[in-house]
Amino acid sequence: MEKNERGITLLTLVITILIIIILAGITINATLGDNGLLKQAQDAKDLAESTTSETEQKMEDVLHEYQNIMGGGGTAEPPEDTGLSVPTVTFVSKTTDSITVQANATDTNEGNLIYTLHISTNPSENYTEAATATGNSGSNVNLTASGLSQYTTYYYYVTVTDQISDNQSSTYNQRTYCPGTGHTTSSCTGTTTTTIDCKRCGRKWYL
Repeated sequence: MEKNERGITLLTLVITILIIIILAGITINATLGDNGLLKQAQDAKDLAESTTSETEQKMEDVLHEYQNIMGGGGTAEPPEDTGLSVPTVTFVSKTTDSITVQANATDTNEGNLIYTLHISTNPSENYTEAATATGNSGSNVNLTASGLSQYTTYYYYVTVTDQISDNQSSTYNQRTYCPGTGHTTSSCTGTTTTTIDCKRCGRKWYL
């Protein structure tokens, strides 16, 4: 009887040890395995550090942008210029070989504006730069296209730029005078044009 009891006790001990070993293996695998608790904890730590780094970078970007806007640091990108108006163009005078117009534009930057007179005998192509002038925002600028052919219809427009953006006027047309008549008549005869200087207005009148 005593031997049987010893046998049962020994068997129980062996079974207990086996159970402990199995449980220990399960615990070790759950803790140290490829998807164990330690691995999951490390992944959570890496994710938290990555999120923190991204958040800090975004906060630095926002702060840098704010400093640029407020002028507190860095170099802010220049704002897109939208304050340059379309130039207005007014016909001033013409001769047998020239046409003079007046242009005016405004710019919120209030810098120097560069005007260019483009001219062609074809309304849709072959425009060339005939004259260039500079002026302040809102000031009138005269542009003269010279060396033109007599009694010829010319089409023209004016562009203006503040070296940031540019604008273009509508297209206009004028016919140069005919020598000997001073008018754009259907028959162009003669070799000279009679002119009278107007001292009061400072212009030449073609007869």
